[in-house]
Amino acid sequence: DAQPESASELLPELPKCDPWNDLLRAQHEKEVAGFYISGHPLESYKLILKNYANVEMNKLDDPQFLETNCSKALSFAAMVANVRTGITKNGKDFGNVLLEGYDSSWSWSLFGEDYAKYKHLLEPGKLLFIQLKVEKRFMGKDYTGEPRYNHKPLNVFYLTDAYEQLCKKVDMSMSINDVSPNSAYLLKDIIQNSQGGKMVPFSLAIYEREAKYHTNFFNPTVQVNPELFVKNLKLPFEFEIKLK
Repeated sequence: DAQPESASELLPELPKCDPWNDLLRAQHEKEVAGFYISGHPLESYKLILKNYANVEMNKLDDPQFLETNCSKALSFAAMVANVRTGITKNGKDFGNVLLEGYDSSWSWSLFGEDYAKYKHLLEPGKLLFIQLKVEKRFMGKDYTGEPRYNHKPLNVFYLTDAYEQLCKKVDMSMSINDVSPNSAYLLKDIIQNSQGGKMVPFSLAIYEREAKYHTNFFNPTVQVNPELFVKNLKLPFEFEIKLK
């Protein structure tokens, strides 16, 4: 008699597939579960947001905030959730972009030259860093309603390019209690492994309680690739990083 097939022989062979990157995995998690299981896509850029973002998206339609910050440069990061395009009655292209942040979303309309300049970046799933300026819209001398505002783009680029576009210097600080030959060797190795591409000055400050002063561990001309340095920076003690 023929021997019964084992369970493994009865299972179909699964196709070989390339693993999803972090962003694609997050998109499918949100689509299936309704939330991000492995963390929000912006989580990988929290240091960029901490150092360079200066506004939450839920403020961008707040009349009082817009009045107070009119003509100021505002910066934030977001993921493109949806894009709707069309043509105005004057024949100009426009795009209405739904942007998603950590805990808020915002709908941004771009028209004419502003839309044409950045439309290649406005694709669902893309992570963007956005710099804009709030401008009060002129509604005519007889207009008596509430003020209206435009959100004029100053610069828009992929969040993956943020270190290249924004970072000019890396400052690190650590407690004097953690200063030792071992910590110096660890930092030296991290710096040596953070070379290549865009290089920026690196400085290290040592603090004792409220006092802070610079160390002589490293030559003051030391430079690092900021993105590599942040990724490589794994140390067994507390420290603070500031990007400038």
